[in-house]
Amino acid sequence: DRGYLEKVNGQIQFVPDPKGWLEVWKAPSQRREYYIGGDVSKGLATGDFSAGPTFSNNYELTALWHGHIDPDLFAEQLELLGLWYGEALIAVEENNHGLTVLNKLKQNYSNLYYRTTHNKLTDERKRELGWYTTEQTKKLAIDNLARLIRERRLWIKSRKFIQECLTYVVEDDGKTNAQEGCHDDIVMASAIILYVMEQYATDRKSTRLNSSH
Repeated sequence: DRGYLEKVNGQIQFVPDPKGWLEVWKAPSQRREYYIGGDVSKGLATGDFSAGPTFSNNYELTALWHGHIDPDLFAEQLELLGLWYGEALIAVEENNHGLTVLNKLKQNYSNLYYRTTHNKLTDERKRELGWYTTEQTKKLAIDNLARLIRERRLWIKSRKFIQECLTYVVEDDGKTNAQEGCHDDIVMASAIILYVMEQYATDRKSTRLNSSH
């Protein structure tokens, strides 16, 4: 279904609309946990899109927000999506306009992804809001996405997602990007949130192991 979310008397509702920027394949279920990735564009009509893919903890793409919108308004859409999916964990790429989205989100939304940074000189560890893409973290996220696709772990019904995967290339210098004239915002937002999901699963496993000793 295509449409948009709106708040009515404190309740979030899905409103069907063929021109809506939100596609939903599976409505929220109390039996699942949900994770939302955020890749933020400038909002220009000709540029990249902002993408907010939502995955359940069984690796199914249940919803996808995808459109041209100003960063502060995108934050509002992510918040509605997160609340609708039972306060899903939201991981937004901090680079560029992502900071605007994160600053707006943190005013009202509590379940946001924090990364841990380590300063080698001072041996200090810090928690910082959002995902930060560097060559290294991009490689980790994209390699993880490629593995999940290869192992057939993902349930994807989105044509846009599949189309982006088909036009996503490894260049001569080893860097990965969309082919010229194509987009990679859904691929990147999905790679980020799937990597975060894998991290959370590993952290929980080690917590359970430690508590059982």
